Amino acid sequence: MSLKTSKPRMFCTVVDIASIMKEAATELINLSSQTTQETIIYSGETEERIIEADSIILDKLRSVYGNDSSTTSAYRVITPYCSIPYPQYSGAANNSGTGRLISVQANYQATAIGYTAGYILQFSSATAFGLTSTLEGLQSTTASTGLATSANATSTNGDITILTGAWTGTPATGDKFYFSYIDCYKLLNTISKYLSAAFVMQNITSGQAPSESSFGLIWYKRAMYLLDKLCQPDKPDGLSLESLPSFTTKDTQVDYPIDKYGTYESSKATTDLTDGYS
Repeated sequence: MSLKTSKPRMFCTVVDIASIMKEAATELINLSSQTTQETIIYSGETEERIIEADSIILDKLRSVYGNDSSTTSAYRVITPYCSIPYPQYSGAANNSGTGRLISVQANYQATAIGYTAGYILQFSSATAFGLTSTLEGLQSTTASTGLATSANATSTNGDITILTGAWTGTPATGDKFYFSYIDCYKLLNTISKYLSAAFVMQNITSGQAPSESSFGLIWYKRAMYLLDKLCQPDKPDGLSLESLPSFTTKDTQVDYPIDKYGTYESSKATTDLTDGYS
C-alpha cells in the first residue's frame, strides 16, 4: 500500500507551514527568504512532520471525538474554507508584478469529499495562470491550466474558485501565490500548523542545541495547550469542536439505599440520582 493511500488525511498543509515561517525571521536560518520557503513547500520531510503531528492530535482526541474517516468524520466541516493567499516574497524570486489575490472561494461538493490541500498558483502571462495542488501530499498532484483573471476560475477538481473580482493590480509572468484548501475545523488546523512547524524547526536546527529554536518551542507550547483544552471539553475552561457528541456534564450517582441494618432496601431505590451542583 502506498503512503498516499495509507496515511491519515492531514489537518494542515506544507503551505500553512511555510506561511508562518516568517515569524521565525530571527532564527539562525533566514526562513523568510523565498528560496527557503520553496524548499519547505516541496520538502517531503515537511509532510512527514505534518503526518507525525496529526497522528499525535488524532491519538489524543480519539477517545472524545471518535476515529477519523475519509467518508464520515467528527473532524471535518461541511463548509470548507481557504487560507488567505500570499505572494512569494523576499529574495531575488519575489513577485515582480503588482497583482494581489484578496481571497479564494472554497466549494463544498456533496458527491466529492474535499481534501486539505496546498495550492501553488503561477502566472504564465499577465492575465493567464495555472494551479498545482499537492492534494495532501507530494505523492499525488493535480494541475489546472488555462485559467485567467478576466473570468471566474475553478480548479479541475472543483474544490476552489477564484472570482475575477478577487484580483487587484496587474500580475507579471512567473508571479506565484500560495494558499490552502482546508476541510477541517479551524482550531484543528491551528493546532496542526503550530505542532508541525515546531517539528520542522527541530529538524532544521538539529545540528544546534535543542534550545536554539525558540520559535519552535513557542509553537509547540501553543499547540499542546490548545490540544489539552480540546481533550477536556467538559471543564469550565475547556474547548470543544462543534461535532462534539451530546452529553451531560452533571455528576451522576447510583442510588443505593440501605436500611438501619445495613441491608439494601430496593423499595426505596431510584434508577438515577443527579446531585444538585449542576
